[in-house]
Amino acid sequence: MLMLLTGQADDLIYQLMPGVEQGSSIWLIAFVLVSSWPLLAGFMLDMAIGDPRWLPHPIRLIGWSIKTMEKLLRSGTNSDSRKLRRRGAALAVLIPLMTALASAALLLLAWKLHFVVGLILETVFCWLILATRSLMTETRPVHQALDHGDLEAARERISWLVGRDTAELDRENIVKAAVETIAENTNDGVTAPLFYMALGGPVLGMAYKAINTLDSMVGYRNEHYIFFGRCSARLDDAAGFLTARISALLMIIAAALLK
Repeated sequence: MLMLLTGQADDLIYQLMPGVEQGSSIWLIAFVLVSSWPLLAGFMLDMAIGDPRWLPHPIRLIGWSIKTMEKLLRSGTNSDSRKLRRRGAALAVLIPLMTALASAALLLLAWKLHFVVGLILETVFCWLILATRSLMTETRPVHQALDHGDLEAARERISWLVGRDTAELDRENIVKAAVETIAENTNDGVTAPLFYMALGGPVLGMAYKAINTLDSMVGYRNEHYIFFGRCSARLDDAAGFLTARISALLMIIAAALLK
C-alpha cells in the first residue's frame, strides 16, 4: 500500500501502540494490518455498496482524458500508419503515468493533512477501483431470467453485456456468454485491481485501471484504431497476463468446490 512508501504505517503504529518495539512480532502483525486496512476496507465497501451513480468515478475522468488526448494526438497524422503508431504509443504511456502521478499527489497531500484523511482517501480509492458488486449486479438478471425460463428476457439482458448478436441464442449459449463475460470482467474488475493494489496501493491500482480503460476505448482492430490503439491493446494484454491466469486457477478451484 501507499502507506508503506510514505512511512505512515510506522507513524500510525507508534501513535496507536507507543510501547511496542519496532521489529517485534506484535509490531509486524500491526504493520501488516494497518498497511492493508485501506485495501480490505475498500473491498468490503465495494461488496456492500458497489459503484453509486451519484458518486463521481475516476474512470470517467480517465475516459475524458483519453478522448481529449486522442483528438490532440491524431491531429496532423493524415492516416500515416507510423505516426498513428507512435502517437498511440505516447497515449498508452502518458495516460497511465498521468493517472498514477495525480493519484499519488492527492494521496500524499491527504496523508500530510492528517493520517485519518489519508486513510479515508486511500480506502475510497481502493473502493472505486474495484468492481465486484457491479459485476454481480449486471449479470444476476441473466441468471434470474433463465431460472424463470424466460429466454427472451435473458437474451435482452445478455445483449447489454456482450457485443455479439444474441437474438437467436439458446439457453446453453446464453450461459456460455454470461460465463465468458464474468470470467473476463472478474480479471479486469477484481483480480487484477486487487493484485496491483496489493503491490503498489491505489497508485498502481489506478494506473492499471487507466491501462484497462485505454484498451476498452482504443484497443480495437478496426480501421480507425488498428494502428493508433495497438500499443494500448498490447499493454493491457501484458498487464493482465499473470492476473488472468490467477483468475482462471481460482475459478477452476471454485468450480471444483461447488460440485
